[in-house]
Amino acid sequence: MRKRGSWLLKGLCLSLALAMLSSALLWGWQRPFEALAQRSGFVLREIRIHDRSRSDKQELLKAMRLQIGMSMAATYPSQLRERLLELRWVADARVQRYWSGLLVIALREHNPAALWQNGGSLVPISSDGIPIITDGFTPFENLFQISGEEAPARLEELLQIIAHWPELHGHISQAHLTKQRTWNLTLRTGTKVLLAFDPLLRNVLQLLRLERHYGILDAPPMVIDLRASDRASVRAISEDAKALVMKMRDGQ
Repeated sequence: MRKRGSWLLKGLCLSLALAMLSSALLWGWQRPFEALAQRSGFVLREIRIHDRSRSDKQELLKAMRLQIGMSMAATYPSQLRERLLELRWVADARVQRYWSGLLVIALREHNPAALWQNGGSLVPISSDGIPIITDGFTPFENLFQISGEEAPARLEELLQIIAHWPELHGHISQAHLTKQRTWNLTLRTGTKVLLAFDPLLRNVLQLLRLERHYGILDAPPMVIDLRASDRASVRAISEDAKALVMKMRDGQ
């Protein structure tokens, strides 16, 4: 019994020693390993960043804590990717490490598609509805504004509909998502367009027809209600639009 207890004690001590050794290998020897790799010539010599249009290069390097000449053993691709994803413009990133000293980074940046009116501020929103935190939105003032609590989540759907008629995109000033989950558009001319919920593609086909016959994108301000399934309802909201509205009504 004493001999068995002695072996159990020795086994326990051995397990504890191995655990401590593993910890030392993982943590205590990490820096010496990096230093050894550096002395052996495995150092960072070149950084290539692809698909960067909005992200600042120095900001990227600072976030990743990279410096030319550092040990390649200290450049962990998964860790670098996590640091990149914390930056405002980076939607996704792929990091590849080559022991020759090359680090290749491919970015996918957020694409500002609209300005979300959130309370008293305007926040740039990506096409997939992600708010983009910036120091300002001056470069994006040409984007149309969206409003409504669920508007960012539904923006991609609206953009897909507009994509069927790209010219319409540049004429939209505002888009409001109602509680009924329909979009109300305000064109830059002041014309308001009330869209139907389903199917949304029908809205574009009706607008295309009205544009082809009456040039509504550049017409004086009016209200175009497309929520009815069989026809468009039009109403003038300016004196200049009255004659055109009467013509549109007679043509339906």
